[in-house]
Amino acid sequence: MRGQPRRTSGGSDRPTLEDYQALLMAYHEQQAQIEEQLQSLRELARQIDIKDTALQRQTEDIKKLDTELLWTKAALEQSQKQTTEEQEKKDKQKSWEERYAQLQAEMDRVRKRWEERAGEQATKERHQVLSDMLPLADHLELALKHAAENQTSDGEDGVNQQFLENIQATLRAFLATLKRYNIEPIEAQGQRFNPSLHEAVGRVADANVPVDHVAQIVQTGYRDGDKLLRPAKVMISGQ
Repeated sequence: MRGQPRRTSGGSDRPTLEDYQALLMAYHEQQAQIEEQLQSLRELARQIDIKDTALQRQTEDIKKLDTELLWTKAALEQSQKQTTEEQEKKDKQKSWEERYAQLQAEMDRVRKRWEERAGEQATKERHQVLSDMLPLADHLELALKHAAENQTSDGEDGVNQQFLENIQATLRAFLATLKRYNIEPIEAQGQRFNPSLHEAVGRVADANVPVDHVAQIVQTGYRDGDKLLRPAKVMISGQ
């Protein structure tokens, strides 16, 4: 396996210079992949900003319609004042009031439909973009697991340790970015299985975890506030 130190023929557990060089090359390759993923993250964040701007423009259009409605009301009132005959004035006033009430009711319905549609569309597109970002967190977690499994037990492997710390820092930065968008990982380990938050992929015997509780997390789940963005894939304790 790439990145795993080879042992000398003499039986020594200490890695050779070639082992360090191979591990350093694997580290640079992983860094290049992480940089590429981060570039994708920046582009996705830019897309979210563009969609937010479009939503703000829709809100401004609604405000303009409200202003036009006020101008219409003012024009109607001015027209009422110009009527010379009292009966005509009363009839016209009643007619304008009815028309204004109808116009206002229609504008309210249109505004509500626009707001609901814009909100639903923005939420849908936001979740799609954020869901596309989650595999980066999955790759970083797998890299951490792989690096930890291949780290030497004597604690002297400086290349391994630096590699591990860099991946941890990248994962923390990525999770902090998700949190700014109200996205947080689901705490599943040791929790009772909840089908609304967890997706069971199998069972495993674990004496340290109660039956029907999460014994192992296969893939981290995420939530957007109170809404589920992606369930956690888990192994449940028990036979």
